[in-house]
Amino acid sequence: MKKVGFIDYYLDEWHANNYPAWFKQYSDGEMEVAYAYGKIESPKGGLTTDAWCEKFGVQRCDTIEEVVEKSDYLVVLSPDDPQMHEELCQVPLRSGKPVYVDKTFAPDAATARRIVKLAEDSGTPMFSTSSIRFSDEVQALTEAPENIDFLNAVGCCDVDVHLIHLVEPVVNIMGTGAQRLMSVGTEKTPAWMIEFTGGRKVFATMYESHESWAFKANTKDNRVLVINDCHNFWETFMVKLVDFFRTGEAKVPHEQTVAGIELRDKMIMAMEKPYTWLDLDL
Repeated sequence: MKKVGFIDYYLDEWHANNYPAWFKQYSDGEMEVAYAYGKIESPKGGLTTDAWCEKFGVQRCDTIEEVVEKSDYLVVLSPDDPQMHEELCQVPLRSGKPVYVDKTFAPDAATARRIVKLAEDSGTPMFSTSSIRFSDEVQALTEAPENIDFLNAVGCCDVDVHLIHLVEPVVNIMGTGAQRLMSVGTEKTPAWMIEFTGGRKVFATMYESHESWAFKANTKDNRVLVINDCHNFWETFMVKLVDFFRTGEAKVPHEQTVAGIELRDKMIMAMEKPYTWLDLDL
């Protein structure tokens, strides 16, 4: 049995609560979450670290070093607090053991580049992703990004936590050639125009009360491709994550991860200066 170690800001959160069962299911019982570290107790009134570990049958570790030493594979969580990732990654990304860093990978592009450099310099296998990029529908749109003339992308919920789920499918579908963007939405409904190489464009919108991820693409050969919702993303993501741990082969190129964070970073910055183009270097 291969042992997975969790490193989190605090442990009682949605990803940490669901991953243990999924690891067993999608590895056919080969992997189990065995060790966990939480930097702080839940600030949201959730389970304490000890109570979480007891509930999930996981051994509590007092240090990140202990988790890294005892585990075969490592997951750095803190999905809603990406500002903690650089600190939490310091020991895991020097270990040489496969490390998955949960979304959102980093709070800004500069931090993303530093984390990637740490992994590359130490030769540690690492990747990060939004699960939405692995939905059946998004995967079907990624075969020829240069043929997408215009993409309308719709996401949901709050920008800080969920914008990455809109950004990563956009980068996956369009490639890494974003050149500039501007904010054109409202305070209640953020929206952006993003211009890619070759004159290709994306119109992206976040609806607070919307409950799905939708994409509508027009191709240069005049085909319209419509995705009204995304399916099977968690299932496919977990299959990819288990395979990454088995093989050490990252499922998302580092350059796409950094490009996604820079795009997210600039989209948030653009909201402070509506209708002003911001240059990108993706």
